[in-house]
Order: sequence, then structure tokens, then C-alpha cells
Amino acid sequence: MNVFCILVFLLCLQVLPMPVHAASKPVTPLPAPLKIGALNYMGEDQVASAWTTTVAMLNRALPDYRFEIVALTIPQMTKALEAGSLAFIITNPGQYAVLEYQYKVSRIATLENGAPVASTVVAIDPDIKTLDDLAGRRVAINSVNAFGGFQLIWRELHALGIDPPDGLRLVETGSPMSTVADAVLAGKADAGVLRGCLLEGLQAGGSPSYGKLHAVGVRTQSDAPCALSSPIYPNWPFAKTKTTDPRLAKEVAQVLLAIPDDGTNRTWTVPLDYQPVLEVFRELKIGPYARHERISVREFFVDYREWFIGGAVGLLFWGLYFVRVETLVRNRTKALAEANDTLLFEMAERKKAETRAEERQRELEHVARLSILGEMATAIAHELNQPLGAIAAYGQGCQLRIEQGSFTQADMKLAAGEIVDQAQRAAKVVQRIRAFVRKRHSEPEAVNLNRLVEDCRVVFEATTTRAGIAVQLEQDRDLPSVLADRVQIEQVVFNLVQNAVDALKARDGGREHRIVLTTGAENDGVRLSVRDTAGGLSDDILARFAEPFLTTKNEGIGLGLALSRSIMEAHGGRLWAERTAQGETRVSFWLPTPHDAARLTDQQAG
Repeated sequence: MNVFCILVFLLCLQVLPMPVHAASKPVTPLPAPLKIGALNYMGEDQVASAWTTTVAMLNRALPDYRFEIVALTIPQMTKALEAGSLAFIITNPGQYAVLEYQYKVSRIATLENGAPVASTVVAIDPDIKTLDDLAGRRVAINSVNAFGGFQLIWRELHALGIDPPDGLRLVETGSPMSTVADAVLAGKADAGVLRGCLLEGLQAGGSPSYGKLHAVGVRTQSDAPCALSSPIYPNWPFAKTKTTDPRLAKEVAQVLLAIPDDGTNRTWTVPLDYQPVLEVFRELKIGPYARHERISVREFFVDYREWFIGGAVGLLFWGLYFVRVETLVRNRTKALAEANDTLLFEMAERKKAETRAEERQRELEHVARLSILGEMATAIAHELNQPLGAIAAYGQGCQLRIEQGSFTQADMKLAAGEIVDQAQRAAKVVQRIRAFVRKRHSEPEAVNLNRLVEDCRVVFEATTTRAGIAVQLEQDRDLPSVLADRVQIEQVVFNLVQNAVDALKARDGGREHRIVLTTGAENDGVRLSVRDTAGGLSDDILARFAEPFLTTKNEGIGLGLALSRSIMEAHGGRLWAERTAQGETRVSFWLPTPHDAARLTDQQAG
């Protein structure tokens, strides 16, 4: 309309006679309008209304230029760019990605507010609830080139294995996009694809029949003020064409970025990253990634002749190098083969020896565990007899109460709970014993020493209780975990406790029979000490502590502490005994934390 008025005004100036004045000044001609092509997807009136404020602010801020908005469809915008008649464009991010590739347009700002760049699938049929329900259906779109009107939903359907024309049938309606909703209402399509938030706009200001439409496949994670069926992508760009002066583009960008956000203006921000848009095209193989016609073999060689020449030269040099290397390799391989055979034989023999040694070590550890368990057998049997006897007593009591007819539901619940508690107590003892005596390979794991001691107590508590020995635990609750074989460490703990029990049994009465187990952090590791009140060991025994076959027991074989020391050293730790200030014996072992364990292992291997 503005252009029409200007043309009429100029025509009138040419037809009407102008008075001549002696001192009249020359008339400054109006500058040629700089056309801004805006994508038309809802009609020319809507386009003019959407961008009027933006154009007015540009004209006000840059009076030396005159900007004019032009509503264009996708084909019209393409032709205008080919003719070079546009200075700037405002379009959706999908078309921009194509035009950037084809016509070298470049974005200078990105729209900050307005409707989100996304798609909404609409339908009337209540059975169409998800995007999967569109398989085999008729789907209305305004154009296959529409980014928000089709391509975004196509990407979502492509991920579900639904692609046109086999997966669904497309019905193109053209512009404006409201014709897509009209096609669904008229029964020409089962569903339609609209730009994000357009459904709510039609229902608020359009025909009441738009209220029959509902959104399909709504994404609950979206924070948009409307129902969307696809993710949200970067908003519309304001881009300059390749013929536009960069200095002018800079001035326009400064004006756009300075537009205040008063709730009615369309505001702009710095250009965003449009990589998500390119990923849509890459997955669908459209736009810049579209597959073109096949090229001939001759054209292929012409296009890549430099690569072929370079490859041929490289192959020639590689062939010469290969021949030389092959000769050297054959000579050296023959020399290495003989040495390799000898080395393999030695490695095999060494592996066999290591395997036999490991097997003997496992057998010895197993025998030691069985020996310890044998010493505890009587007490363990007594410990198991208590819960089993309690279970039998509760069962007989329940039977008697039933026969007398005085067995209430409360009595049943109480008796059942007691029976379960006693059964779990017995099962826990059995489980710990089975885990302890089972033959197995070494399996390092994270072990909390406090928890390990408490688990061991379930087993050795029967022995100490039967012998009248009090067990006291002094634990550091912030103790770090160590990397160790749990069963082997349990074996060491059982051995130390059993030795303390045997020493207390052999001592005459008088002092309290007590064993104290203490845990704590020490020197980048953890320490466990077992102290008893049986009296200290002699200096000779302390000097030869943990030597094989050294024992103070009448029936001992002297291997328990030797094996315990071997286990500690295999874990990078150590085992030792000492006499306390009170004259008591304290046997301790120390294990490194995982970081320090790795360092010690490397030192031992070196």
C-alpha cells in the first residue's frame, strides 16, 4: 500500500504543472526501498502485521534508508534471491539453512520472542493419540518444504520408522497454513501438521469448528505455552543477502538488538547456532544433504583427479616400502622364531609352576579354615541348637494352644514372629560358615573392616560365649574401605580370635576373660588389633612370631599365623605382635587403602 501511494504521488508530480520560482531548491529524491522478504505462511495481512513494528523502527533509526516488507512464499523468495531484488530476509530456520547453502545469505540476528519453532499435529479422530497412530493415515501439510509445517514432524516419524509415501499419505494444501486445519475438518485428511501454537491461535480467534481439533503426541517436557508434537528449534533469523553492504547489515543488526521488550515488540538477539536444524536435514537427507542425480564415471574422475593422482603416487611409494620392510621382516622373523619357541616353552613351564603353587596355597588355606572351624564346631552346634530349640518350643506351644482352643490371632502373630526371628538367626550363622569354608579363587573387592568384623562375630560369638569370654568391639566409624579378598581377611580374623580364645582357656582364673577387637585408620591404611587378657607372650616367641610350625599349643601345627602373614603380605599389608604396657598380647594387621595398595603392588612387582 505504501509503494502504491508513492507511485501515485510521483505520477501527479509529473502531470500537474509546477510553479517556477527564481530561488527554488532542488527536490531530494526518495531513496530506493530496501526490500525485506518475509516468509508468508498465514497470508499477506498477517505478515504485514507481524513485522510492521520492526520495519518502522528500522526506518526511524536509519533515516537515510527506506525499508519495505514483502510477503513471499518459499518459491517466491527463491526467485527474488535469484533476481537479487532482496536486501534482507526473515524466514524460518529450515528455509534459511537451505538459502544459506544455495544463495550465501548470512544471519545477523535471531528472533527472541514469538511463537516457538516447532510443530503440532492435529486431528479430530479420538483414536489418533500418538505419532505412531499416523502410520498409514492421510496427513495434511501446506508444503513438503515447510520446516515447522512438515519437516520437524517428519523427523519424529522417521525415528519411528514412518516415512512417506509408504508410511503415510501426504495431502498438500498450500498457503495459508490454516487450510491444513480446514482440510482435517472437511475430512480430506485424518490429521494435519501446523506450526507451533497456531492451533491455539485458530481456536481463540477463528471459527468455532477449530475447537474440534486436538493435539496429537504432545511432548510433556516442553515449556512452551501451547501443545507441541516436536522439540523446539532455534527461532527465525534476520539475514542479509550476499549483495547487501556489510556496513549496512551491521547498522541494521545494531538497531534490531536495541529494540526494547515492552511486551508488544518483536525483539532480537545475537545469531544462534542452527546446528540442530542441519541435523534434521542430515537425518532426512534433504536440503543441503539431498541426494542428487548419479554422476558419470568420467565426471567422478575429473572431479577427484588430484586425489587419484596422489593416491597412485602414495601406492607406488607404499609398494616400494612394503617390499623393503617385507625383506627385513622375513630375515628377522626367522631369527625371532627360534627364540620365541624357547621363550614360550619357558613361559608355559613357569605358568604351570605358578598354577601348582596357587593350587597348593588354596588347599592350605582351605585346610586352615576347616581347622579353625573344627575348633569352633562344638560352640557353633550349641549356638545353632538354641534357635532350633526355640523354634521347636514355639511350635509345640502353638500346637498345644490349638488343641485347647485358646489360640488367638494375636498369639499366632507373636509365635510366628518369634519363629521367624530364630530361624533367621540360625540361617545367618549357617550362611557365614558356608561362605567361609567354600573353596574359591581370590576375588578382591571393596571391604569395610568394621562390617567384616561384625559378620565374623556371628560365627565366633558362639565359641566365645560358650567359653565365658567377653568380646568388646572398639571401631572407628569413619573407617575407609580397602581392596581385599573378603574370605581371606575373614580367615585371618577368625585365626586371631581363636588363638586368643585358646590362650584364655589355657590361663588360670583370676582375671577377667576378655578379647578386645579395635579398628582404626593408620598411615594411609586401616588397622585391626586383637588383644586378650591372657598375659603376654615371651620375648623368644615374639621374636619368632608367625614363623611356620612355631606354636604354643599342645595340639597345634603352627601354620595358622604363617598363613595369615602370607595373606597380609599378598595384600600389601603386614602382620605383627607386641606386648602392651599392661603386659597383654596384642596382635595386629595393617592393610593399605586402594591408592596406597596399587603403589605397594607396583613396588613388589618391580
